[in-house]
Amino acid sequence: MRFDASASSPLDAFQRPGSQGAQPAAGWVPPRPAAPPPWRVELLRASAESGANLAASGRGEAVLACGSCHGERGVSEPGGAYPRLAGLSADYVAKQLDDYASGARENEVMSSMAKALSVRERAGLALHFASLPAPEAPGRAGDGEAERRGRELHALGDQALGTPACGNCHAPRGSAGTDAIPGLYGQPAEYVAAQLRAWREGTRRNDEAGVMAAIASRLRDEDLDALGAWYAAEQPKQ
Repeated sequence: MRFDASASSPLDAFQRPGSQGAQPAAGWVPPRPAAPPPWRVELLRASAESGANLAASGRGEAVLACGSCHGERGVSEPGGAYPRLAGLSADYVAKQLDDYASGARENEVMSSMAKALSVRERAGLALHFASLPAPEAPGRAGDGEAERRGRELHALGDQALGTPACGNCHAPRGSAGTDAIPGLYGQPAEYVAAQLRAWREGTRRNDEAGVMAAIASRLRDEDLDALGAWYAAEQPKQ
């Protein structure tokens, strides 16, 4: 078996004999564009302080205070539909805000607010949330069938379904230093499962390499819920 670090997808990163099935693509990172996008340039110019002020106060009716949905310190309600932002990489948050503004990622509320902000203001928000500590999750996942399945998919993937281990890219706390890969530990279960369904159904498409859509399309409904339950209950490793 041979690893190809230049592959465009973790599903293709290994040359796999037919008898081996799916193998985890450890070490794969998404390809980067030759020139940095504007939001990445603005991360060098913006400040977390300006982002903190905007997150706390918003801007009239056009831009709501971020804490009204995502929590005062970037930690949303455990059982809710909104993601936690605290502790996510600045690259990831900035890219998602940029995608909302451009229409690459669709959400009526988020798209409207992102469009009302400048690239630098969005970068400031990203720096602010990246500066906040990621919370401890409610507790370790249990030993029920769903939790065991979520742990298996995270650690090993599923050879029969042809999916790599989620943990190879979504490492503890993080993003392997890329803008494309968020941390999932401590995210609300409903949010994780909903995003996986959006990838599978094609209503979320802001993944240039098409990795998440390809993986989610191979997972069953119970797998999506199991992954949500696992990540919501697991505590990030230090």
